[in-house]
Amino acid sequence: MNPGDMVRNKFPERGVNQLTVWDGDIGLFVGFKTYQNAVYPDDSYTCSEVLWLRSHRISSIQTNLLQVINKVVLCNRSNDE
Repeated sequence: MNPGDMVRNKFPERGVNQLTVWDGDIGLFVGFKTYQNAVYPDDSYTCSEVLWLRSHRISSIQTNLLQVINKVVLCNRSNDE
């Protein structure tokens, strides 16, 4: 996954909160975030951060719960145009 990829949540969340991410919600992958364990510094957890299009919020989500639906392709344009 690369920043800018369009992703969707593969699995539903159960809840009534308006901030809950629902099955099929679509967002833009922002990047990975790593949290360090304060007690065991060698133990860390990395997850994905997504800008959800429905709620206009960035939130963390387990990477394995995401599916890339539109991959961003970066290309270099020549100056010959």
